Amino acid sequence: MSNRSARKAGRAGRPPLAPCLIAPAVTLIVLLIAMALTGTFPFGDHPFVARDGVFQYVGLHGWYHQVLTGQDNLFYSFAKGLGGGTFPLFAYYLSSPVSLLAAFIQPKDMAAAFSAFMIIKLCLASFTCAVFLTRRLNVNPVRTKHTADGARRVLDPAAVPILLLGTAYALTSWSFANGQNIMWIDGLIMLPLVALGVWRVASGKSPALLFASAAGVMLFNWYAAYMVCLFSIFYFFAELPGASREALTTTGNAAPQRKLLRRARVKAVLAYGATMVLAIMAGMVILLPVVLAQLAGGTVSDETVLSSSFFVNATPLSIVDLAKSMLVGTRDFAGQGNPVKIPLAVLLAAIAALAVPAPRSLKVGMGAIIAALVASFLYKPLDMVWTGFVRADAFNPRYAFLLHFALTLCAAFAIDWLIRRVRSTRADEDGAANENTGATGPIPAAGPVPTAAAPAPRPRAPRIALAAFSAATLAGSLLICVQGLGLGGVHGFNSNSLSGYQDYMAALEDAANQLEELNQSQDGSPYRIGTAMGSLAGAMIPIPYQGTASGPMPKMMTTGQDMSLGISSPAHYSSTASGPVKQLLGHLGYCTLPGARGVTAYQDPLFVTDSLLGVRYVLDTQQPAGASQALFSINLPAPYSTAHAYQNTYALPVGYGVEADADNIEWTDDPFTNQRLWLQSLTGSSAANLYSPANVSQGAAATVDSAADGTCVAYTVTAATDGPLYLWVTNAPAPIAIYVDGQLMQSSRNYEFDTNVIYLGNLTAGDQVSVTLRCDAGLDPQQCGIDAQTLNMDVATSALTSLQASPFDVQTMSDGRIQGTVDLKAGQKLILTIPAEDGWAATVDGKPARIQSVNGLICIDAGAGQHTVNLVYRTPGLKTGAMVSAAGIIVAGVWMGACPAIRSRNPKRSNPSSPNAIRSV
Repeated sequence: MSNRSARKAGRAGRPPLAPCLIAPAVTLIVLLIAMALTGTFPFGDHPFVARDGVFQYVGLHGWYHQVLTGQDNLFYSFAKGLGGGTFPLFAYYLSSPVSLLAAFIQPKDMAAAFSAFMIIKLCLASFTCAVFLTRRLNVNPVRTKHTADGARRVLDPAAVPILLLGTAYALTSWSFANGQNIMWIDGLIMLPLVALGVWRVASGKSPALLFASAAGVMLFNWYAAYMVCLFSIFYFFAELPGASREALTTTGNAAPQRKLLRRARVKAVLAYGATMVLAIMAGMVILLPVVLAQLAGGTVSDETVLSSSFFVNATPLSIVDLAKSMLVGTRDFAGQGNPVKIPLAVLLAAIAALAVPAPRSLKVGMGAIIAALVASFLYKPLDMVWTGFVRADAFNPRYAFLLHFALTLCAAFAIDWLIRRVRSTRADEDGAANENTGATGPIPAAGPVPTAAAPAPRPRAPRIALAAFSAATLAGSLLICVQGLGLGGVHGFNSNSLSGYQDYMAALEDAANQLEELNQSQDGSPYRIGTAMGSLAGAMIPIPYQGTASGPMPKMMTTGQDMSLGISSPAHYSSTASGPVKQLLGHLGYCTLPGARGVTAYQDPLFVTDSLLGVRYVLDTQQPAGASQALFSINLPAPYSTAHAYQNTYALPVGYGVEADADNIEWTDDPFTNQRLWLQSLTGSSAANLYSPANVSQGAAATVDSAADGTCVAYTVTAATDGPLYLWVTNAPAPIAIYVDGQLMQSSRNYEFDTNVIYLGNLTAGDQVSVTLRCDAGLDPQQCGIDAQTLNMDVATSALTSLQASPFDVQTMSDGRIQGTVDLKAGQKLILTIPAEDGWAATVDGKPARIQSVNGLICIDAGAGQHTVNLVYRTPGLKTGAMVSAAGIIVAGVWMGACPAIRSRNPKRSNPSSPNAIRSV
């Protein structure tokens, strides 16, 4: 038989794909019912986003809409915080094909669109799982039914539970707890296809599916791909012994010799290894730029090295807590909202698979995989192996979907055993053997059907067991969906307000448009906006993020909403942000724990640093220091009041001449000292009198929130001089809420999303402010501390005026290109308040110039005089990655298309009753 005929015959023997659509159809129905019960859009005001979905993905998808509609650039955006390369951001968060739907959705409506995004992805995951299970177990969901009118293909009710396992796989608690990071769900979708490709290679068949699926998951989400590919190694060796033996058995070797088995296994190992190498090469166009960006951006640090966890996190977690988390909806495990719960029926079926007759090698292999994953959940050093040796502080365990898949497969083996018991006793016109294999058999001519022999009595137990499993799986999946969407507050989806998001975005978009028109009517030069008018989190979430205070949090967390509207701001939250710039902003008093990795939020205006960073406009509910009168009003959604737009006339341009000796600073833990050091480094003049301390005295604890429990520590702050007064919490032993004159301002030390310098207003000497710190866990006054400082506006404005003397006059600034002129004085060099990322190349007066990184910002020593400066950004690793990807795809195509040894042969169908047939664990 020719190779083409063999492949055609092999395809004819495979279970059809159409019945597998039942899995996504049931998944859709279950999701819609759960969404209706929890008031999730379109059945209510709650969007299908929570936590990181709110703080990152909605805004980033809004920015992707701008890219897809030609309003922003895929490779660089000046709206990414202070500016930054965006291809790694795309590769990290947005490379899923489903994200392309963002092209049809406006940024302000993106939260609503997540109901569609999540449904599509979870339905795809259920479909790929159903395809894997039917192909791996050779379960045909349809059968041929002969009647007096002829033969027709019908759905076999006995096979429906296998398809429902696809629904159960997609609707585990991981899909809601960790699936808030919507990019990871692509790993959930692609894992069954990778596993099917692995099984085919282990069986001596074509590696084409493995290559396509492994390369696909890397292109769709490289982070989940790492976990999937690592899992595939263990799964390959679990399947190899039995799959190679069965492959030889089905080709006519009743008792394969050891030599033949050894040869087949060696070939399979080589084929698997070569395929995965080529798949990794094919994904390099995504993988290489991301890796280079993370290494250069400081995301990977000493804290992420595996060895450090042996000393810091070497105590195993509780196996009892893990077991409870798989059964109880409100139980947290490793600090998360129950990410490992699956339908109880699936778990019991997976356990029952231990009693099913099967080769020992497959039982041992699957058991080892499950044991390794559970051990990794419990022991942090092993956990880091699965997370790419990067410390995962949230959404643990991130790779729980691998355990879900392994348990689903084991459950499928047990269900398949029941299905074969039902089919082996079924007698109809085609005979029991025909039902066993799922083959159609000859179709009799039309006319009366001959009377068959009386069928044997059918045992009811297997049928009852299958029906009970189906019902329990559906009920369990629905319960997980309802809990996952937030009923009972498990994950927080139904604590979010879609209308609050839309109203906030509409207000911000309108303000941004008005400021753009105003700026164009002035000089049209580049500018930045500080959005301190109340966070999007407060508009969406009526409860705080970590429970540090009751009621709405006025200023908390950063999101991608600025980026989605093309607003350049110090605020940014993504894993692809510039590490040195995050450190700079954190040390200056913007949102992040000093000296720690984290995000950067703009919660309060800081006059000195805002001016140095070119924040020309501020949106706030109170007038910032140094700002003119309000330009216009902004109507905000509840719980906020009306905000206003203000202009800072002291804001510097995007670049300016600074002291030639300006260099990287040895930062302290005090943001006021750090601001002095930075201003002094830029101007070359002393800034010792930039701030003067206010008087701080401890007072009696007061009740600032009657609805909240917790311990309070109160202070009275008295301004010693006239001017803007700022507050910094120098020490807090636990996450706290900060109240100023009884009003909740923000949280502090609550992980990485707060700890901001707080602006208390423009006060005169002798004015007093009441500051109260409250903590749910209790506070010891001896362990708390605050620092209040008054800004000397004369010193600040004098320094800023001196820096305005040598501005960088921008002529072009778009899409990773900057061109302008500057007239530097003797002893000056040019600094641009743009992150000094790898990828920038500069010329001065047409000649190549060296770019320095000074405190994370671009600095060019062009020399005294007038110069024309050009900068162009190219994504590091993109060209090389694209070439490697093309080479991988070409080599794979030539290898798989030209080498007959790896093509599928026409296997004879194995006898399910044969001891060599691997059908169950």
